[in-house]
Amino acid sequence: MARTLDQIIAELAPTYKPQVESLQKQQQLIPQQTQAAIGSADAAQSQAYENILGGARQRGLGFSGIPLAEQAKYASTVYAPAVLNAKTQGQQNALSLQDAILGVQERQRSTGQGIYQTEQAQAYDERQKALDRAFQSSEAAKNRAAANQQADLSKYFTPQTRYEQKAPGDFAFYGADNKPITAAQYAKSSGVKIGDVLRSMGEAGDQTAKQLYSQLANVAGNPTMYKQSLDYYKKQFPYILGGV
Repeated sequence: MARTLDQIIAELAPTYKPQVESLQKQQQLIPQQTQAAIGSADAAQSQAYENILGGARQRGLGFSGIPLAEQAKYASTVYAPAVLNAKTQGQQNALSLQDAILGVQERQRSTGQGIYQTEQAQAYDERQKALDRAFQSSEAAKNRAAANQQADLSKYFTPQTRYEQKAPGDFAFYGADNKPITAAQYAKSSGVKIGDVLRSMGEAGDQTAKQLYSQLANVAGNPTMYKQSLDYYKKQFPYILGGV
């Protein structure tokens, strides 16, 4: 039995799941990395403030108070951008890793879909080959049987119609004026269903009649489709179904 798409995707997990887990672990580290970058900016700020204060003292300004203007300038031009950059970088890394996770999952599903389609095609081919072998075997048996017998359509006779079967599967129908008519005209003149005539012809070896009977029988329960199919086959096989 062919595997389902979900089964195939699940079986691919050992290949793709470790990749996803690795990316997820990297995601979990982002808050720590962001906080570490902010901590580094905090340390740099503290050091900068000490340097600013030390410089002021060296200039003899130590007793005039902390140089707030210089600290404010550092905070706005260096510290704040550093903190913002750390947070922005963390968000970008998180988005990139999430995109990477989705990409791995998409590749897993795409690979599974490809395998699934291949297996479905192979399964379909195997089923068709099996059906073809069964059909050919059945047809061969029926053809051997048909070769040893002549079709009996005499039950459909009317005084106005007749038929000849020169060989298995080779039929000719004639009307009251002894002119050729189609199987459909023969059935209509005899007051029987064309399907009965086609079935008898098919059983006697007429493969075209057999296929037509099978196709029409498949839609016999749907009057609309039956009529549409009959109209279509009349155009394709006028020498069998034409004239009515």
